[in-house]
Amino acid sequence: YDFGRVGSSPTIGTSTSEFPPEADPPLAGDSLPRHHVYCHMQPGIFRHYKGSLVEVIGVANHSETMEKMVVYKKISAHRGYPAGTLWVRPLKMFLENVAVDGNEIPRFTSINTT
Repeated sequence: YDFGRVGSSPTIGTSTSEFPPEADPPLAGDSLPRHHVYCHMQPGIFRHYKGSLVEVIGVANHSETMEKMVVYKKISAHRGYPAGTLWVRPLKMFLENVAVDGNEIPRFTSINTT
């Protein structure tokens, strides 16, 4: 995933190798496809489409399903949720578009300035 451009929506990266160097090998009994998607998500600041600011801390694995989960912290209080609270969201959902007034827009948009 590419999170380096200010105002960009995330894009996906793929690998045709069985496992990227930074990935953990599968557990015994796992049957993962040879061609799979993985992420290179860098920590940074994002704006949720409803207006709140969040700081992405990193990507974690769900302990039971191994689903990739984005760990982030609210920077700004918004809609009754205080700043500083930690949240997780499935990576796929973090990266998806949402429909707003009939238009598809990114759920989160990078606002990194570096």
